[in-house]
Parts: sequence; C-alpha cells; structure tokens
Amino acid sequence: MALSSTEDTPTPSQIAWNCTQVVIIALVAAVAGELAAYVMIYRTGAYQRLSASVDKVTKRIDKKKESVAGAAANSSKTSKVDEKSKAKQKKIDRIEKRMMPSERNLAILKMRVQVVSTVTHLGALAWMYNKYSGIVCARLPFSFSFLSMITHRSLPGEDWTECSVIFLYMLCSLAIKPNLQRFLHVPSAISVSMDPFASMQKAMLAAGDQSN
Repeated sequence: MALSSTEDTPTPSQIAWNCTQVVIIALVAAVAGELAAYVMIYRTGAYQRLSASVDKVTKRIDKKKESVAGAAANSSKTSKVDEKSKAKQKKIDRIEKRMMPSERNLAILKMRVQVVSTVTHLGALAWMYNKYSGIVCARLPFSFSFLSMITHRSLPGEDWTECSVIFLYMLCSLAIKPNLQRFLHVPSAISVSMDPFASMQKAMLAAGDQSN
C-alpha cells in the first residue's frame, strides 16, 4: 500500500516501498512501449526494407566521402585541383539527394514509434500521479529549494529532500528507456532533444509553475 497523504511523516520503509513501486511501474511502461513499437513498427517489412536500404546507402556514401577527403588532402599538398575528386563529390550529392525520400519515410516510421512510447509513458504517468499525488516516493541526497518546484511538486511541507512521483518517474524513464533499447537491440527513434515525451514533461512542469 502507498503511504496516505494524510499521514505526517513517512517512515523509511514506506518511502522505500513507494519508490520500488514507481520504479517497477516505470520499467513495465518502458517494456510495454518498446514491445508495442516492435509489434507495430520494427518487425514490419516496410520498416526493415527502408532501414536496410538507408544503412546500405549511408555506408556507401561514407566510403566515398573518405575517398574524396583523402584525395583532397593529396591535391592540397601538390597544389593541383583534383577533377576526379570533384566528380566523386557530385556523385555523392546525387546519391544523397536520391536517398532523401527513403530517409523521410524512415523518419516518419520512427516518429510513430515515439508516439507509441509517448502514449504509454503519459498513461502510466497520469495513473501514478493520481495514485501518488501528495505522497513521498523517494528521499533525495541533496536539498535545494530552487529545485523544489520539480522535485517536491504536490508534496506538503518544506522538506526539500522529499521526492515526488513526477520527478522520480522522469528519472526512471530517462535511465531505463535507453538502456532497455540497447538491451533489446532496437534503434532509438529520435534524439533525446527531440523526444516528444521529454517535451511534454517540460510543458507539464511549466504549466504547473504558472498555476502555482
């Protein structure tokens, strides 16, 4: 059972149990999101064909760029213009231009993966916020009042070492998801800076700050 918000001081065992539940739920949500993405996206023929095609062309372009770079270095030493290198560079540009539609289609598929993951995480976060609002879920090793709007959100009192469910779940998600993807050998959909889930988390925190 989670600690009731009406109780004044949570015991260490109660905090540990609440923390354990949040970590388990975050892990289950991450696994569910990756499993759904695998079933709906990664194992489909369209994704596998596009991914293999883009990887093959990318390796081919990288090899040609290395060749052009080596030729350019040699030509700079002899002060001669290497026409062959220019022709190779033009060929690389044509290959990259032809590959753009495939890259765009692959990016769309990867965005669908991120949407599935975002919906899963937001569902889990909404459920846990309703369940653990006002309940201490962890004890932080630091105490900074200027971080309390994130770490201490929805918690009563002014003990800034007490951690709310939102901050703990965000930490768990950021730690679990990339490691789970490496363990399952699935590609990351997009970079962290473009992660819609991370963006939504920031938007939720900003909305909460405005309401306070």
